[in-house]
Amino acid sequence: MLLFNTLLLLAGFFALIKGADWFVDGSSALAKIFKVPGLIIGLTIVALGTSAPELAVSTSAALQGSNEIALSNVVGSNIFNLLFILGISAAIHPIAVNTASVYDMIILIAVSMITYVFSMNKKNPDFSGAEANRHTILGFLQINRIKHQNGS
Repeated sequence: MLLFNTLLLLAGFFALIKGADWFVDGSSALAKIFKVPGLIIGLTIVALGTSAPELAVSTSAALQGSNEIALSNVVGSNIFNLLFILGISAAIHPIAVNTASVYDMIILIAVSMITYVFSMNKKNPDFSGAEANRHTILGFLQINRIKHQNGS
């Protein structure tokens, strides 16, 4: 039984990775046919293709009632993308940091921590994780609006 489950796991990993590759390749080819600039392809279609496996895992976990796995997948992905990818990029070529990007990073970390705290609220079951996310997003949008009004 262990061997069978291991084979299923490996087959699932292979299908997930190959499916994401096909999605990115097909989307990029389609975008080139419609003469979409390469920057747009890189920022949107490829980003969707690389996020599709995480979306599949989170959706599957949420449908099975394992909300912790879905939340952990999102938080872990954000941490990995921020720290590992940024670290590799900085190792290849130094990255200039201005005060505005430090301010944005502080807001990003604060919003992530607030969302985590609200989603772990066990005392008030009426206040769900979805409601916590909605409040967090609205707060972030308000901070962003104020920032743009001040010309930062």
